[in-house]
Amino acid sequence: MQQVCRSILTICVNHIILFVSDANGVAAYSAVFTLSMMCMAVGTGVSQSTSIITGVFAGEKDLESIRMLLKEAFKTTAVLNAALMTAVVIASPVLIRCYFHGDPAVYALAVTGLRFYAFCLVFYGLNVALRSYYQAMHLVQYAYPYVLLDNLVCVAVSAFCLGRLMGMNGVWLSFLVGEVLTLFIFLILAFLDRDNADLLSKIMHIRPEFTNGIEAIRTWSGKSERDIEDISTKVLAFCLEKGGDSRLSYLLALATEEMGINIIRYGFVDEKKHSVDVKAIRQTAGWMLRIRDDCALFDPVRYMEGYDDPAPESHIGIRMVARMSKRMEYISTLKINNLLIEIE
Repeated sequence: MQQVCRSILTICVNHIILFVSDANGVAAYSAVFTLSMMCMAVGTGVSQSTSIITGVFAGEKDLESIRMLLKEAFKTTAVLNAALMTAVVIASPVLIRCYFHGDPAVYALAVTGLRFYAFCLVFYGLNVALRSYYQAMHLVQYAYPYVLLDNLVCVAVSAFCLGRLMGMNGVWLSFLVGEVLTLFIFLILAFLDRDNADLLSKIMHIRPEFTNGIEAIRTWSGKSERDIEDISTKVLAFCLEKGGDSRLSYLLALATEEMGINIIRYGFVDEKKHSVDVKAIRQTAGWMLRIRDDCALFDPVRYMEGYDDPAPESHIGIRMVARMSKRMEYISTLKINNLLIEIE
């Protein structure tokens, strides 16, 4: 949908330029459009990472982590795109020269256009990060209109109106106005959300039913075997505190210790700094343990499916956890290991 909208936008802008200017304007716009694809790389990268990680957190119904992620995405894309904007404004003459050799008038027009375009990058980054969040959360009622407004409608309408008033400068300005207008529309929609109190929750459009079935969550992080043993004790206490019986509490603590120590012994061998994050989730239907690490990729679920080592002591921890769990699921996200262990 995004590619279709951008193609239609290019046709619309070309016709608007021919109306307010001439073929020189079209040639200048072609150079600016080509370079704009490169300038979008930072915002697109942040948005794709946001989408992937949001999907993982959404599967865990981890609302607090999603909130932290979205804040970080906004901050990161704003800072990186502000730096990129500054660089593009300064380097516009060199960048245009790389893509265009010809009429000096067209060259000057393209340099001006690229500088105008650079000012929209911060707002572009915010828009694509938010749109990727909506897509990952399956909020299609916001994601699809976002694509339509951001990649076609707002820019085309701005180019038509401003082009008639200001000529080519109006067309160049329309990219900034279009991005700002898109963000403004979705902020207005957020303020109309009466189900959430604070601004970020309104922007996220989280419904109360999102966390249905989640009764309690606790998270810990460790970097050594001693840390894991301490976390295992805390998991046991947390489970008992939240109503788990002694057997189930022991199984969760045992799974934490076996899998966590296994990660440290076999994953921390490259002498890089690593950590193991453990999350215990109390659900209506049972308990879930999420263990995450940034070591070399290893899927214990697939390993167990193809396990054929006759030695009884081989990987006994993984085998024990697999036998006592109702479900084990492994997800690799951005070279991060995520293991979900569900115990009734």
